[in-house]
Amino acid sequence: TFYGPIKFEKEGDHYHDNIQPVPVMIQIQDGKTVAVGPKEAAAAEFIYPLPAWK
Repeated sequence: TFYGPIKFEKEGDHYHDNIQPVPVMIQIQDGKTVAVGPKEAAAAEFIYPLPAWK
């Protein structure tokens, strides 16, 4: 899917929950929210340390 692999729990407390999501790390760069990780989902380089807020 667009969001990556999916797998739904078949029983128990998490029945029908997607149990295989791929978390994405984001940063705000130049006023825009961009994905920076994992590498295969990154739209920009991870900036560390971030510059001080102005």
